[in-house]
Amino acid sequence: CHDESSKGKGSLIGKMPGDYWRQFAGMRGFFGYFAAHPGKKLVFMGDEFGQFNEWNCNASLDWHLTEQYDMNAKMLAFSKALNKFYVEHRAFWQVDFDWNGFSWIDSNDNENSIFSFIRKADNSDDYIIVLSNFTPEVRQEYRIGVPDKGTYVEVFNSDREEFGGSGGVNEGEIYTEDIGLHNRAQSIKVTVPPLATVYLRRKDAEERYKVTMPETAAIDVPYERAAETTWQTLDAETGEPK
Repeated sequence: CHDESSKGKGSLIGKMPGDYWRQFAGMRGFFGYFAAHPGKKLVFMGDEFGQFNEWNCNASLDWHLTEQYDMNAKMLAFSKALNKFYVEHRAFWQVDFDWNGFSWIDSNDNENSIFSFIRKADNSDDYIIVLSNFTPEVRQEYRIGVPDKGTYVEVFNSDREEFGGSGGVNEGEIYTEDIGLHNRAQSIKVTVPPLATVYLRRKDAEERYKVTMPETAAIDVPYERAAETTWQTLDAETGEPK
């Protein structure tokens, strides 16, 4: 995301195809995909709220957009929620540079333009299923193979209405069926909304493995205070300043 948003290349959202709604939907779906993909994350400033103007080193970011336009405000709310989800789930970052932290479900569904894969933490029971739909079409009753028999739930969806989406969510519990698919004995059927990314996980795992962040981690630091912050070296074991 970083090097494609400056020096005459235009903003990331400006590169998204389609009308105004589809551009924001495409941004959220892409953000959901790359947040779940292995590797550390870097977003260019302004992309988190959908700034259309290219970044300019001689001017401030267009923060006023989040106060004047509903979709920019909802894009910022989505980015905050996605960041919070990321740090609360080890499957997305604990095994980032080893093949054990990732496995495809289906990387070949060119007819529906959907990628599906699994991200895993050190504990093999702690995993998240990711589906990204890169078309503006809803995929109803989309079937994928899953690792375990049991009950699954949707834990994140970039198409939620509070993020500016159409509200194509998977409500309630999703039960596996004894129908083999994608080299797995069990499978489930889900709705995959347009231009969206959906995260699923076993119902019992969400309560068991979710990371509880300190209260202070969720506090928004005012810009003035953040600008005055002095960088400190943190202890690798405790995370406390040295």
